[in-house]
Amino acid sequence: MTEVETPQFRFERTLRIEAERVLEDVIFVRSPVQSKLLRYLVERSSVAGAPPTQYEIAVDGLDRSPDYDLESDSYPRVQISRLRRNLDDYYARNLPHAEMRISIDPTAYRLILVPVEPSDKDKASTLPPPPDHFPEPEESAIVSDSVSWWKRPTLLVTGLGVILAVAIYAFTAFFPSSSKNVGPPSISISIDRGSDEAVISEMAPLALVAEQVSEIRLSDSMVSTYAGRFDPKGSGASKADYHIEMRFGYDGRGEPVAHLSLLGREGNELIANTIPYDKANPVNFNAELEATLIYITSPTGIVATDQLAQASDPLASDYLCFIAVESRRGDGASATAMVDTCIDSYPDSKYAAYWYTRRAFAGYQADRFAGRPLLLEGAPWKDLERAFEIDPYNAFANFLAAKVELSTGRCNSALTYVSNALERGSSYPALLAAIEGDVEACSERMDDKVFNIDRVSLLARYNPSPDPLLHLYMMVAAVSIGDEELAQLLSSRSFNSEPRGPVEMTSHLLNQSVQDPAFARAHREELRTYLSIFIWNPKEMERIIDSLEKE
Repeated sequence: MTEVETPQFRFERTLRIEAERVLEDVIFVRSPVQSKLLRYLVERSSVAGAPPTQYEIAVDGLDRSPDYDLESDSYPRVQISRLRRNLDDYYARNLPHAEMRISIDPTAYRLILVPVEPSDKDKASTLPPPPDHFPEPEESAIVSDSVSWWKRPTLLVTGLGVILAVAIYAFTAFFPSSSKNVGPPSISISIDRGSDEAVISEMAPLALVAEQVSEIRLSDSMVSTYAGRFDPKGSGASKADYHIEMRFGYDGRGEPVAHLSLLGREGNELIANTIPYDKANPVNFNAELEATLIYITSPTGIVATDQLAQASDPLASDYLCFIAVESRRGDGASATAMVDTCIDSYPDSKYAAYWYTRRAFAGYQADRFAGRPLLLEGAPWKDLERAFEIDPYNAFANFLAAKVELSTGRCNSALTYVSNALERGSSYPALLAAIEGDVEACSERMDDKVFNIDRVSLLARYNPSPDPLLHLYMMVAAVSIGDEELAQLLSSRSFNSEPRGPVEMTSHLLNQSVQDPAFARAHREELRTYLSIFIWNPKEMERIIDSLEKE
């Protein structure tokens, strides 16, 4: 038998081919740490010898420092557990190339290839509990496996196959077929680099980055589908419901800029923004571009608002039900009643996971307002379990489960939920901001908390018109992370001089307290009452109130 025919070589070759296919999936494209871990395990599993230890995974595979302490930090075990789930998720949607899927050896930290059973696609966990593959200590680190959101190595996708895979996944994950013919609208994009050859040459790298970031963000949208590049001949993407034009040029000072416009089907301009490019700080361009695209495609953004304005019946389809509920998410009883109607009208919709979570959230808020403990039982928890049955990786469901765990400081248990919510909720700015408040209670054990802090700050600065609930959560996040400049900026965007309801009342109290610490001291009990509805960890809530009272 020749060397190339040995079982070890066949295993290595099959493993590497399959791993490259897996790494092109959106789950790994959007998670650099998980991609790095999978590549590391591929290399270690492709050679003879002992499998890597937890320490080697942490230091060699995940770039922890050589003095890494396994006793006080479960980071490698958490990441391995996430990798198991991500592989399961991938193979629930994709068949392996050679009928052998990648799995993690249950007895060691190495990759193996196992046959795929057809029935595996039909199996679904009723609830995604925190990782149970490895025992974890009582106190472990809560970490975010994401790096700064604009630093995505080759998240800037260049292969057409990858872009198509991302688009297909985003559609199947978030956009179930509507019961009626009113579904998510489509968005196309065009990139104009100008006509001058010198300008085209200078703008080419920036335009390429912008194009790739836009394709990823539009494919991730929860309220629209990505129709691809604009077709000037009048077919394909040119028939999209919305169109984003991006034109590159120079401003009055001769500095590079991108002019971004969102157009409706009739050519009406819905939003326009000029994004400057600072050569000394190029990441700001990506950050503002992505924040603008999120503002366009979030559940309460420009597209969703425009779709509701055009709808004669806001409950005419499961899609319209979804964005209608999100538009009223701060209206208490009104939103809850609409949720019940949507669940009854479209019980089989994939959006039902959001609706059950929305109802569970309202139930837990009522418990908090009444001073009752948040339990992993009762009506709210049953609704949350139902949401997980429909979609175990739903961003909103994972966010709510994390908040319940964090309400009593269970940082270790909340880790999985927080990571899932951040990874799957990139187009849901309210979740990003809302998580930040409670999770700060565990900040001393968060290695990469700057990821979400930077993201929330940028979303707040580049979102010119957040809805009241998003405004509130951004205010809480700004105060929680100690960003006084951002808190002052947000407090200047007042919504109602005569607040009604818990969202408006809490925002009013926060706005006044940020402007005047004496007001915070005089209204401490009122602040505690209303903040408790939105910040569920008591220690973190008291810390926020204390910070508001300081001159």
